[in-house]
Amino acid sequence: MYVCMCMAVTESEVKSCLRAGANTVEAVGEDCGAGTGCGGCVETVRLILEGGSLLHSNAPHRQNCELPRTA
Repeated sequence: MYVCMCMAVTESEVKSCLRAGANTVEAVGEDCGAGTGCGGCVETVRLILEGGSLLHSNAPHRQNCELPRTA
């Protein structure tokens, strides 16, 4: 599932960054780009950092994106 629509980053990519040593939202952003576009996914990245998962939450990962949606 996508975490960051701006940079097309998936939850598994974010978790891979964590396994590689990223331990802050900023470090994840440096590694894979998540959270560096519109910023709408920063809280979702933080949720994953805290051990959560998009599959088991109602994280606001898509509705916060400020980029225009295409059909």
